[in-house]
Amino acid sequence: MDERKTPLFSEIAEASPFIEMPELDWSSVTHDLELSTFNSGMIIYQQDTVANYIYLVKKGRVRVDLYSYSGEYKSLFFASTGCLFGEISTIDGLPNRGTAIATVPSKVYLIPKARFQYEMSHNIQFCNNVALLLARKFRFLTAEIELQSFYNSYYKVGFVLTHLVRSYGTKTDEGYRLNIGFTHQEMASLTGLSRVSVSKILSDFKTRGIIDKRQGNIIIPDVDALYKMLLENVNI
Repeated sequence: MDERKTPLFSEIAEASPFIEMPELDWSSVTHDLELSTFNSGMIIYQQDTVANYIYLVKKGRVRVDLYSYSGEYKSLFFASTGCLFGEISTIDGLPNRGTAIATVPSKVYLIPKARFQYEMSHNIQFCNNVALLLARKFRFLTAEIELQSFYNSYYKVGFVLTHLVRSYGTKTDEGYRLNIGFTHQEMASLTGLSRVSVSKILSDFKTRGIIDKRQGNIIIPDVDALYKMLLENVNI
């Protein structure tokens, strides 16, 4: 197996479900807006509704979930600093696909649709920012299709862990500490696995020394061991 052809070692490795783009300048639409605060667990908009705003995360984390008619859900992505969400509805005029919910206390700009549409028509830099963000989301969703189609459950959980390390890991003497509260249910909703399956896999990772848990935080003692495990579980 050529390592470069797996999601971990290809361009797909950059397609994390944790979308944070603080380098993008959105000041043309935010300079005169007040921030809205959403506490953890608050719903920002519901699936299949037409919202009056486009949303931009200033601080915090918002999860966008896709629900089935039976109430089951799959997490699409997590929006953090600099990430818009709800913009597709304004672009194509259709209802939002997904429910947006704050997973931690979050500060969010609510951008009126008319303002967004004006900037799209008159501001090339704003358009470039939107295009970059849409490309980022497209790369992730392409990676998600590949992950769900070709890779086994151990790979799926390990793949999410690598992105948690990239986005929220801090190097310590013990390894990489994940500075984020992340439940087994959230991992299940990202990977398409059951919570029980995720719990068993993480328990096995701990037994094998791939992860550890101290003071409520997950530790990755050796990232290379995590990468090796991924390669051992390529299932294509």
